[in-house]
Amino acid sequence: VRFTLKKGDAMLDSVILGNTSEGYYNNYYALKEENKKIRIVKVEGISQSLFSYEPRSYVIDSIDKEKVERIKIVFGKNTFDIIKDNEGWKIGKRKVLESFMDTYLEGISNIVAQNFPKEDKKLENIDSSLEIATKDKIYNFEIELKEKGISYYIKNSQGLLYIIDESSKKNLIKESKFFFK
Repeated sequence: VRFTLKKGDAMLDSVILGNTSEGYYNNYYALKEENKKIRIVKVEGISQSLFSYEPRSYVIDSIDKEKVERIKIVFGKNTFDIIKDNEGWKIGKRKVLESFMDTYLEGISNIVAQNFPKEDKKLENIDSSLEIATKDKIYNFEIELKEKGISYYIKNSQGLLYIIDESSKKNLIKESKFFFK
């Protein structure tokens, strides 16, 4: 797609936006000619939906980790809550290791996608979910397997769908024993 900035009949500037592949790992670029030299810049944080006039960020949600008061993790038949009180973080009556909680909160404070689905998709086989309650808001995430061992769909509170990889899912959905090692 070429974007051209004109004043009257005079062309002031021009840039071409595109992508390099149709596969799972698309690389988006901006191509600009300056003084007869072509400069190619990889465009971060914009999906192919830019070309359907709906730019989106790769950031699934941004959460202020200092405001988090409760986290509910559901995977399979397992469910547990991590709750912050005056004594720190706890699962049930057990105190969570502060260093593990700090690492976990850092990981969930800015959840970033690897890609976006190319088609509209309804989640039908949700295998895990995450609810994060802050002082101001509740964030909900539903996760469904896309390709075993490779990728997952994740839907945020606004109903927007993204794709994350296996390691990102493991960073979001932890077993309770992780917090007590």
